[in-house]
Amino acid sequence: MAKVRDPVCGMDVDTETAISRKIGDRTYYFCSQQCADVYTAPERELKAMQRRVAVTLIGVVAALGLRVLTLFGLVAAIMYFDIVGGLRVYDLAIFIVSTPVVWIAGIRIYKGAYLSLRNRNVNMDVLVTVGVLAGWIYGVITVFFLPAAQAKAGSSYLEIAIGILAFVLLGKYIEELIRRRSAASIRKLLELQPTMARVVRDGKETDMSIEKVQVGDTIIVKPGEKIPIDGTVTAGYSSVDEKLLTGESIPVEKTVGSEVIGATINKTGLLTIKATKVSGETALS
Repeated sequence: MAKVRDPVCGMDVDTETAISRKIGDRTYYFCSQQCADVYTAPERELKAMQRRVAVTLIGVVAALGLRVLTLFGLVAAIMYFDIVGGLRVYDLAIFIVSTPVVWIAGIRIYKGAYLSLRNRNVNMDVLVTVGVLAGWIYGVITVFFLPAAQAKAGSSYLEIAIGILAFVLLGKYIEELIRRRSAASIRKLLELQPTMARVVRDGKETDMSIEKVQVGDTIIVKPGEKIPIDGTVTAGYSSVDEKLLTGESIPVEKTVGSEVIGATINKTGLLTIKATKVSGETALS
């Protein structure tokens, strides 16, 4: 199985088990559905994330409001009134507030955790899912099924579950706002790399996908073409435009023994190159 890097979170994933998306003539691989959506449909994913954050913050405000109400005389007496078997009005109210927050705002994270585990990866979604669901489930069990003396602590676990989810979703939202500024540039940079290479095997020139190029392959690059991978010049002389990575506008002369970088442009002469770095190992990647 080949290892590639998720362009969103940077996690190394296996091409055979990762979630894949084909954009144009290039295939990208992701560790989770959320990373795939962030990369392929950033605007839609951002709006969905805004809705989840809004639901979570409403839940947090409601929980804080209920906690504040318990500080005032008659209202406090009502909130702590036992409905049955130690179940208080306050506990029931927190349960009602926390349930839609946990199961609506957090469902995307749980789905991401499931897909991650199915692909034999452990990402942040898995850790958040364990923390939120463990707190919420234990809180429900404590509130509804344990003796009154222990049930009074159950609502605290429900509040903690809401707090964890709010903290994580708000963090993800802020992170996404920052990431959006560079996502388009990164996507354009990745798309600059050629998708095909002219490889010499068994004395024959064959055009093939750069994903099939192996270290040690001999590659022919004609004038005006992009160099598909990182390598060493074994024959030929030319000047190469490397401003893509170095910012230097003056082409750099390349001769036998010179190192060349994938996605740079061969300007004048024919070059024969031996591949030294391919796929996710190239300088551009």
